[in-house]
Amino acid sequence: MRALRAVVVRAIPRLLLAGAAAACGRAGEIVVLADTTSRPAAVEAIAIPVGGAAPAMDPAQAAADSAAARFRRERAALIVRADSLAHADRRTPAYAAAYAAYLSDARAAERVRAMRDSLRAAAGAAPPLPAELLARAARAPLAHGAAVLRLPAGPYWVAITDARGALAAEALPANAKAGARDTIRF
Repeated sequence: MRALRAVVVRAIPRLLLAGAAAACGRAGEIVVLADTTSRPAAVEAIAIPVGGAAPAMDPAQAAADSAAARFRRERAALIVRADSLAHADRRTPAYAAAYAAYLSDARAAERVRAMRDSLRAAAGAAPPLPAELLARAARAPLAHGAAVLRLPAGPYWVAITDARGALAAEALPANAKAGARDTIRF
């Protein structure tokens, strides 16, 4: 009995330490979800260990993306209003006022679309990320708008890139935790 107790007393702390070491060495997962309807060029998710500033998008490209997001929001709101108008009584003064407001907002959305297109044309193609930065990055292809990055525990910059390696959206901070799964949406 005494020998068994001595084995148990020595073995249990070693097993606990081995289990803790294994847990620390386990990878964490970051699931990246990208709306590929608004970012059709996005083909890959990347995670770069934090070691400085986040990789930055080209300012002209960021402005074009901002205008595109604004246009998508305005278009979605107009679609809802058009559906509402389609079911309303067209013979009332309230309908005439709502329709006039809808046309005004549609013209404003058209101006935003034109601004988006001119910003995209002026921005041109975004430059790819530096090769040394991509060499340090964990990478996973986007399939149906999702990718899973398996990473050692620690802080990362997570982004999506196009086929040339240029950022398709601003990099976001993430922290991979051993044995845990986190989700980031672009």
